[in-house]
Amino acid sequence: MFYEHLDQSLLLIFFVITAIFYLVNRVYQDKKEKEYRNDDRWRMIKLKAKSVSIDYVDLVMVGLGLLFIGLPITFRVSIQISVERLAEITFNLLMLRSMIEYFALRYFDKRM
Repeated sequence: MFYEHLDQSLLLIFFVITAIFYLVNRVYQDKKEKEYRNDDRWRMIKLKAKSVSIDYVDLVMVGLGLLFIGLPITFRVSIQISVERLAEITFNLLMLRSMIEYFALRYFDKRM
């Protein structure tokens, strides 16, 4: 039945989207580095965007830590999930870092 593999299909679609954003982010950075000739303004924009993406990774790690360590210890709530599934979800969440960085680059490029 279709629904048996729906979660794996969604994870695959999510992975494809994040991989596309990874490539889009790299192309955008290369284009802007050539356009701005890697001047101080562009380096500052990249630093701010990198800071936003690092904050996102920190937020993901704290959220996963609270979900899988904090809840069971504090409220005695048991979350049953395979290590493979947890790795897939974590990998996809961390792959979103490129998308966050891409949008931060575009935001700071317009604002600075």
